[in-house]
Amino acid sequence: MKLILLILFFININYLFGQVENVPISNPVYDFLLRAENKGYMQNMSLSALPLTKKEVIKVLINLKENENKLSYNDKETLYRYLTEFEVFDYNIKSGNYYNNNSKDFSKNSEGHNLLPLERIVLFYNDIDTNQLFSSNLFNNTEKYLYHYQDSNNKVILRPLGKVEYNFQQSNMSGNRNALMAYGGFRLNGTIDRKLGYLLQATNGSLLNGDRQLALQDPLLRQNIKFNNLNSDVDITESHLRYEQDWFYAYIGRETRQLGAGIDQKLFISNTSPAADGIQLGAKFSNFEYRFSHYSLLALRGDSSQVGTGFQFIIPSKYYVMHRFSFRPKWGEISFWEGVIYSERSMEIGYLNPLSFLKSMEHALRDRDNSTMGIDFTLRPMDNLQIKGSFLLDDVIISEIGKGFWSNKTAWNIGTTYSFNSPIDIAFEYTRVEPYTFSHFNKQNSITNDGLLFGSNIQPNSDRILFRTNVWIGQRYPLFCDLSLTRHGKNIFDSNNDLIKNVGGDPLIVQDSFLGDSDRVTFLDGNLSKILRVDIGGAIEPIRHFNIHLRVYYENSMNFESYNNYGARVTFRFEDF
Repeated sequence: MKLILLILFFININYLFGQVENVPISNPVYDFLLRAENKGYMQNMSLSALPLTKKEVIKVLINLKENENKLSYNDKETLYRYLTEFEVFDYNIKSGNYYNNNSKDFSKNSEGHNLLPLERIVLFYNDIDTNQLFSSNLFNNTEKYLYHYQDSNNKVILRPLGKVEYNFQQSNMSGNRNALMAYGGFRLNGTIDRKLGYLLQATNGSLLNGDRQLALQDPLLRQNIKFNNLNSDVDITESHLRYEQDWFYAYIGRETRQLGAGIDQKLFISNTSPAADGIQLGAKFSNFEYRFSHYSLLALRGDSSQVGTGFQFIIPSKYYVMHRFSFRPKWGEISFWEGVIYSERSMEIGYLNPLSFLKSMEHALRDRDNSTMGIDFTLRPMDNLQIKGSFLLDDVIISEIGKGFWSNKTAWNIGTTYSFNSPIDIAFEYTRVEPYTFSHFNKQNSITNDGLLFGSNIQPNSDRILFRTNVWIGQRYPLFCDLSLTRHGKNIFDSNNDLIKNVGGDPLIVQDSFLGDSDRVTFLDGNLSKILRVDIGGAIEPIRHFNIHLRVYYENSMNFESYNNYGARVTFRFEDF
């Protein structure tokens, strides 16, 4: 009997490592994985290119489970929640018990509690899952689905999504404001034949009451055409197909992504970047990965007199291609990255070659495009400590280095994070973006998508200092406190919004000597804005999938724009999205 259970267990593990769909960035498991990475449980892996596949997340969770004797009580409580969520174990939070649902292998946890198996509840039945969703189990920690199917090779999960969010803000500039938003939708994801992963997520929301401009402080809503431009509702969709066979993978989809090593800052594709449609080809081995990506972006409209959307709205083509080589020894990761933005023509065959050197190819194609390159690194000199950083080179003239020449455009960030044996993480990060970085002589080739900067979460001619503390209390979400100071030198305009002085503070406005722009720059020149911000918050999940989030903040802007804001955001949510 023990032999049969052992065989069933390894069959289950083999299936778990065959789930190749991506885990959305909205899932809080990535915060927990950063703590795991700090502690050395992500050898030959990294969080610098997100999202990860489900099997990659499961690999880390199983590694943590195998080393649970080294984890604190709160870490184990959080781990067991994720073991349940990713169906490695079913786990009863109240009793402290976990249960391997597929192998039927009962065991006691480290506290010695008796095991109480948990079963899934579904709305639509199948031969495997027959427990009714609308029952007393709806209000406990059982996993909840509209539909769930799993066999040795395939998996289908269909979940509802729902959210109600209330924002409040008091400001000395705009007085008291509030906004009440509501969203609903679904997420369908799974794997076919352990090789083809898929995800489709669609949500729709609307402003039920309050100030639309306050709601638009959310970057996701600012990126939404219907809500921001048409004053309508919010419809957001993300989806992808991902095929993986041995060392090779291929991907097509529209998805929120992040690229670059850092604590909060992702310098190449930032954590405030709009979702973009793209394809990827990659080769991944135990300690090396190569990735080719080609994205379709939204350029600026062709005729500035046009207003609105529709078939008469002319938008030129715009593409972003990149290569990334990543070396991942046990002590971290070092990656080399290069990218090119090109526009106003069809796909360039030279850029579709996944093994070309993009900078040389850009020169061979008559130097029309915006090429960039960079490196990022993650170093673990000791357990619990990591150093992360990125460097982006937009353009450089060697002879002008150190002379304030406008065309020497760079951006970089460096940070360190430490996880104590107690359930506390601390982190520090500094980011600096030089003037004119991300801009180009052809503004269509700026590093923007639909006019929004995607290469950084701060503008050119800016820097930012961040201090972060996370406290883990056994929930899926940590309590957090962020303290940041952002400085930005803005271009100077007159009362008619005509540009008076260009200091390189806008990625859509390039240096122009014919308009009198100086070819020498001073960092933070222009209208200097200093923003001090404190964010404190956390979340609980009293019932599996039903979670409550609270964030309070204080923001003080000094000098050029003087204001004081404080506010709060309360979110009631079913599932993370």
